[in-house]
Amino acid sequence: MFRSFTFRIGAAIFLLLLTLLICLRFFSYLRTVQSEQQNIRQIILAHDEEIEHGVDRNGVRYATYLVDALTNEPDDRHLLLAMKSGGVVHGNLKAWPVELADAKPGWYEQGVTFDHSLKPVNALLYLKRMKGGQSLIVGYDLVRLEQMKQALVEALIRDVWLSVFSALCLTLFILYLISRHLEKVNDAYRHVMAGEIDFRVKAESSQDEFAQLGRNFNEMMDWVSSLISTLKDSTNSIAHDLRTPLARIRLRLQQLEQREDLQDAQRDALLECIEDIDHLTDIFNGILRIAKAEDLSIARQFEPIDLNAMVHELAEFYAAYLEGENQGILLEAPSETHYVMGERQLLSQALANLISNASKFSPGQHDIEITLQPSPVQKGMLEIIIADRGPGIPAEFREKVKERFFRLDQSRNTPGTGLGLNLCDAVVRLHKGKLMLEDNDPGLKSIVLLPEHFGARVTAA
Repeated sequence: MFRSFTFRIGAAIFLLLLTLLICLRFFSYLRTVQSEQQNIRQIILAHDEEIEHGVDRNGVRYATYLVDALTNEPDDRHLLLAMKSGGVVHGNLKAWPVELADAKPGWYEQGVTFDHSLKPVNALLYLKRMKGGQSLIVGYDLVRLEQMKQALVEALIRDVWLSVFSALCLTLFILYLISRHLEKVNDAYRHVMAGEIDFRVKAESSQDEFAQLGRNFNEMMDWVSSLISTLKDSTNSIAHDLRTPLARIRLRLQQLEQREDLQDAQRDALLECIEDIDHLTDIFNGILRIAKAEDLSIARQFEPIDLNAMVHELAEFYAAYLEGENQGILLEAPSETHYVMGERQLLSQALANLISNASKFSPGQHDIEITLQPSPVQKGMLEIIIADRGPGIPAEFREKVKERFFRLDQSRNTPGTGLGLNLCDAVVRLHKGKLMLEDNDPGLKSIVLLPEHFGARVTAA
């Protein structure tokens, strides 16, 4: 799940939205704090301007009176005024700040104590030197600003959680829209892989990328269906057209072989020609069977198959067939019934090919071992193991032998077309399974993995 495209794009969208929302909240916090700080400075400058105008009109003594008047009955308890004249401090400060005794005019932020308070408070101060040598401090305590900052931080934390929730909801909604469109295409692929070649994505009138993806899929499947139909028709035509003249040639050769005036050498040559024609016919039949196994539309004809019964039937048939070869069949199968969904004839042909190969390459007096069991590794899968004591297949060729017409050097002198394992692999893949070839030490172990069908098992019970 964590490696899926949907999860990665969802995580990216979530982080992007969350970062954006948090940044917006943080910038809102900064602007609010900066606005409040600007308001405090404007209040300080307004009172400084009022006192300065009073000094210009009525002199410094009026400024002292104005400071005392403003601080005795203040409209704003956060306002701080102090005027130092001849060693006397007027205003609402307990004492003139030592740090500002010789300081230059300007803005300062430091702790001061009001005359009605015992604890110092942090304040923003504006220091000014007047013409008569007096010093004026106009300030504003920052308690309200700090309280506002604390309230904004708490609101910011709440907003972070709200942002997380909002970003998550938006992400899920966006993923729903993306997944809804992608699921239509994925569903179409599943139908096609199940053999429904004619299945198409429902056309949409919109011009977005997902609608275009659906239209492209439909056009692709139209083209693929046309190719498959053409190939199937061509294969059937070629097989039919070639098998018919081959059958006629074989019949004529048989008629010639039955003539009494033939010499032994001529008769032997005719028999070799008949064997070659039989070999060619087997190749054409094998190609047709493989084409049938690779036709996914057959999956629509699948039915529950009793795998226990099929394996027992094959074991009994080959036990009788191999009796004259001094070989036997050792079958190990569970007592309970196991079912798979499949096409009975194809699946039986694939297992018969594996048993036939095991018999062909096993030396005499060595039995063929057939085992049917639930897979100990993959849950919900059944294993059919066919083991022999022959020369086996080198590890580097175990995938190669599944290709058409590939044959190992040591098997080129034995009868065969090189299509048997290719047919088995195609049939097993058609049934959503896997064919594995492993070392039997000595010999070869062919393992067929098929998904178990539990529905038929319950019905049978």
